[in-house]
Amino acid sequence: MLKVCSLRQGVRVLLIDDEKTIRRAILFALRGRGVEALECQNALEALQRPDLERFDLMIVDLNLPLLSGEEFLQKLRSLHVLAPLILFTSENPAIIQQHIPENDRVKIISKDLSLNEILHEIDHFIQPSFIK
Repeated sequence: MLKVCSLRQGVRVLLIDDEKTIRRAILFALRGRGVEALECQNALEALQRPDLERFDLMIVDLNLPLLSGEEFLQKLRSLHVLAPLILFTSENPAIIQQHIPENDRVKIISKDLSLNEILHEIDHFIQPSFIK
């Protein structure tokens, strides 16, 4: 059994996913916990945000149209945006994690997790040591 998600109020999260139902469910859950959660439907839209460097966490679908989650990560790092990322995938997260540098603050999680499990992963990932 998972502990109750204890996301801290005031945390700014950007959710990037082309699937509207996934975005809505996660945004609703995050906002209900006091998180300032914003959304984009693709990575190019996210890159155009003037406040991109001010997010405490970004949650990104790995298989986005136009620009993949992995390409988005590379572009972010080239812009010196160092916010931690959670990448969603329908593939095996362990295999994809092998392609991410160890010192980068990136976690790969499965899209097959329940909403409660996803929130637990987010909560665990944004501990004080990860927040800017």
